Amino acid sequence: MAQLLFAETDGDVVVIDAVVLGGGQLAAGTPVTLRLLPPESPLIAELVRSRLATWARAGEVVALEFRRRSQITTAVVSDGRSAVSLDVRTPMVA
Repeated sequence: MAQLLFAETDGDVVVIDAVVLGGGQLAAGTPVTLRLLPPESPLIAELVRSRLATWARAGEVVALEFRRRSQITTAVVSDGRSAVSLDVRTPMVA
């Protein structure tokens, strides 16, 4: 689980900052910044950005999971009702 702190667009990527709360692959208290590739469809990309921004504004506690397939890591962010799955461009864990 993680608490989203902010989500914003930075050029051609979506950047989210979160703090890991525990129960996952990283230790509790670990700050995480993810640079995620938005979907190719502008409409879907805007919906994804909006969902992430809404969660961040609310300080939503979400599930944050990483999945690896071939050479691509995907971040899955979910509040239990809906989920966003985006390819990771640059993960940064402090």
